[in-house]
Amino acid sequence: MFQTSRTTNRLLSSCVGVVLACAGTAFAQDSSTQQTTTSVDIPPPGVSTFELPRSQDWEAGFFFGATFWQQKSSDPLKEQQKPSAMAGGYVAENFTEHLGTEQTFAFAENQLRFHQYFGGVLQDFNVSQHVYQFQDSLLFYFTNRRSNFRPYVRAGFGVIGFAPTQNAKNELTSTAAAPLNAAQIQTDPRFGFTYGAGIKVRLAEHIGIRGEVYGVVAQDPHYGLAVNGIPPQLYIPAGGVLNGIQVDSGLYFTWGHKDTYTLQVMRAWDSVSMAASGNNVCPGPAITVKATVTGRKPFAVPNYRWTIDGHEAGSGSDTLEVKTDTAGQHQIGLTVIDSGSLEKSTVPPITLTVNAHTPPTITATADKTDLQVGDKAMLYPHPQAGSCPGTLSVAWTVTDGTVTGTEPATYDSSTVQFGPEGGTKQITATATVTDSTGGSASAPVNLTVSAQVKNVRQDDIIFPTGNSRVNNCGKRILIDQVYPALTSGQYANYDVVLVGHMGNEAVPPPPGRRGRRARRAAAVNANLAMERALHTAEILASGQGICPKPGIDISRIKIATVGAGQGADLRKPICAASIRERRASRIAESDDLLKDQRVEIWFVPRGANMPPSATGAQQAPDTVHAECPK
Repeated sequence: MFQTSRTTNRLLSSCVGVVLACAGTAFAQDSSTQQTTTSVDIPPPGVSTFELPRSQDWEAGFFFGATFWQQKSSDPLKEQQKPSAMAGGYVAENFTEHLGTEQTFAFAENQLRFHQYFGGVLQDFNVSQHVYQFQDSLLFYFTNRRSNFRPYVRAGFGVIGFAPTQNAKNELTSTAAAPLNAAQIQTDPRFGFTYGAGIKVRLAEHIGIRGEVYGVVAQDPHYGLAVNGIPPQLYIPAGGVLNGIQVDSGLYFTWGHKDTYTLQVMRAWDSVSMAASGNNVCPGPAITVKATVTGRKPFAVPNYRWTIDGHEAGSGSDTLEVKTDTAGQHQIGLTVIDSGSLEKSTVPPITLTVNAHTPPTITATADKTDLQVGDKAMLYPHPQAGSCPGTLSVAWTVTDGTVTGTEPATYDSSTVQFGPEGGTKQITATATVTDSTGGSASAPVNLTVSAQVKNVRQDDIIFPTGNSRVNNCGKRILIDQVYPALTSGQYANYDVVLVGHMGNEAVPPPPGRRGRRARRAAAVNANLAMERALHTAEILASGQGICPKPGIDISRIKIATVGAGQGADLRKPICAASIRERRASRIAESDDLLKDQRVEIWFVPRGANMPPSATGAQQAPDTVHAECPK
């Protein structure tokens, strides 16, 4: 047993307190506003005996590493000891807290390289060798022998043996190597000096790992070779210094003594407790935790050490302010140490809960969801606050139309726009609730707004007087405009209604027939209005010749006829004046006459009302499939 100072006793007592703290028992009391816990004295009053960690007095170990040697650029043959792996072992005696000695043996196998001309060619000659190192070093440690972490510096001296292998000797004494004049090569031991630094880390009581880096300075070995020569002789100039760096790491085993201490522990107070001003709170004002020392002795000087979630949170004051800006459960710990006797009271931690802010939620409904353009609907939000919410507010947005008010809101569909084809639109009204802490949530209300479908009119097909043949301008309208719109455009689900017109026209007789009687017969038998409508339908439906393929399904084609002066106003096509026509198909009449020499074209949604000029329209006959008009 040996004596220790008062300061040392205090430090040792503090260490023992940490070790024994795990054995403490305590009780705690929770409520929604306060949490209190009392202390356990560590160590308990009386006599305490404990041991320090085992001293590392002796060591033995092994290591592996690598050796790197400096190239000698001043040597004409640029002799070099090439890098190599190494292995070895050591024993050490740590005779004071910070000083020790170490005896090391290491072995490496590398090559000695010469750069020389041989046979008129510059070549590398590699001589394999074994390198043996015997070192005795003095170590200075930066920590004591009981520390598990011991960095150190070292310096020492010893002998390095450079021994060419037998294979190398055999090669150099062969007849082929005679010009090298190296048959006398031999082992050459040299004095060497080492210096460096390292670190030892104890993993368990008797075992640890170490790593180090150190430099080697030695006399340059000559191996019994000449000190000069001419090519291709191998030689090493006299004198010279060899420099190298060695890096290694390994495992070591350690033995040593243990020290036992006995301390008299005094009671500085009866107990310590702490209490919190609140618990289960929302983010906001800090929670105050207060420590109370009961039965404090006159000599006691308590030092308060606080922790929050295991991290140091202050010392000296008996009060701790705990911020509430981080949600979750927080462990508040307290240790009170008497500055004189080092008596320690550890208060088991209390748990403070700071509730997290969660955003609000919301749903929304409407008194009706199917509307006609111009209708209104009442929108009702149903917000629900989250935890720690603050004040809630609701706002509405809408993808089309307008919305006013909040709870409830009024949706107005009057401003929803539709094309001429009418249809429906899906409208989304979104209610968003926001609380005063920044949390928000949204809920949609899906509305359907419908508009009355409208019939869509195309340009008229114009015919010459007394003629029912569709001319080039008419074909362009039917093939390039009407057919694509009915098959792949926005009117793919519409029917097409063809309204044929005829006026008081003189009908030419069929080819090969002349005279007044023939003209009278043609006028009696001809129905130009129907023929014009049927010829127009044939271009859309036949799918033959120049007509587009496939044709329009005849179930989608409706035909009607009207007499002179009836039907919608004339819609003359632009191409009527720009496309060159056959002589018989040219249009020369005035617009007043053309009103009775045309076919109206309407796109009508299925099931919708017919345009006024097509009242009584009938489905086109099967004969429109017969052929494509020329």
